[in-house]
Amino acid sequence: MLAELLATTRAESRPYQERVITKSYNAFQAGIKSCMIESPTGSGKTIMGAITARWLQETHDVGVAWVAMRRNLLSQARDANKDLKLGLEAEYISMFDKNPPLQDSRGRDIGLIVIDEAQHDAASSMAHLHNTIRPKHALGMTATPFRTDSVKLCFDKVIKDAGIHALIIQGYLSEYAQYTIPEWNVDEVVDHYLRDPQRWGKSIMFWHKREQADECINRLLAKGVRTELVVSENDPKLERRDRQLSDFEKGKLDVLVNMFILTEGFDSPSLRTVWVRDSSKGPTIQMAGRVFRKYPALTYKQVVQSKRTRWPIHRTATPAESYVWMGDRWASYKQNENIDRISSRLTISMVGIETTMPKYITQRKDKKQQNRQQGESGLQERNDRDWRAGDDWPSAGFSGGGAIIH
Repeated sequence: MLAELLATTRAESRPYQERVITKSYNAFQAGIKSCMIESPTGSGKTIMGAITARWLQETHDVGVAWVAMRRNLLSQARDANKDLKLGLEAEYISMFDKNPPLQDSRGRDIGLIVIDEAQHDAASSMAHLHNTIRPKHALGMTATPFRTDSVKLCFDKVIKDAGIHALIIQGYLSEYAQYTIPEWNVDEVVDHYLRDPQRWGKSIMFWHKREQADECINRLLAKGVRTELVVSENDPKLERRDRQLSDFEKGKLDVLVNMFILTEGFDSPSLRTVWVRDSSKGPTIQMAGRVFRKYPALTYKQVVQSKRTRWPIHRTATPAESYVWMGDRWASYKQNENIDRISSRLTISMVGIETTMPKYITQRKDKKQQNRQQGESGLQERNDRDWRAGDDWPSAGFSGGGAIIH
């Protein structure tokens, strides 16, 4: 039935998506109450979640609620469902909705909730939705199932297939070049950007503190860089942020500066460079993941980090090119293409080299061999003596003479 569902959509056929959808559906069929799809940014989680939900909807006639923390995530899911003809009938509700619908537009009880960015499922607002709607099943989706507050996510089954590295190799995500700067501070980041703006192209920059972001903005503006700070506070209707993201996509802005708000619900295929602040694995993957979507005009995307970060992105996916700042230039760390051939020749040449062991090693080896021979000789002598005096061994439950113990 999955093939029939996919045939009615405009979604690109990807084998890993079909495997994830099938595993998710079969898990629910087997009685699993909640599943979480773990898949990288740009892998099509919306498609996988929507088709899984539609499959359940058509076979079990259940109402579906699509839940997200941010309004733009809900808009993206709704638009993808329409534009790609995914065919899911769903109620799109905010994670902070105090009075969520209990039925869909057809009067069916909400039996399944789909949770976008499921790492937020442990939040109190989601607990309220679960307790109010009381769905029979929950399907979460996330690229990073990690929480910095150590609260564990409670899904019965986690379903994952291909990671970032595999999807880059398969051509579904973009290759990238990694750049390493000495430290992550405003001076280093701004100076490197201003030194060669054409190299970096459309960029987003992440900072730990608002003061750093403000200083970065002021310095970039002073040099004529078209940039704005993206924040969430004091903007209940999100009109300013929507305008900023639209202007960036249209090329009216060169750089978007933020603390962490752009790690979710921000999809810009034309983004060329992401400047990733020092962080651990989960946040790093979220920040860097913004840049891996493919774009025809860009052969490589780019990730900039400092050498002090706890999680260099190359630990997650191997870059096509690597560069490190040497004080006045970028030095390439690209692997020599002839390294395998050179290594093979070296191995072959070493086979014919005659070597002698150091004297102290050969003496020690001879001594060990001598002790071993003496030990074996003594053991054989004892065995012969014991065999001749077999009646002196206790029978230990065996009939007849003595027992020989090896």
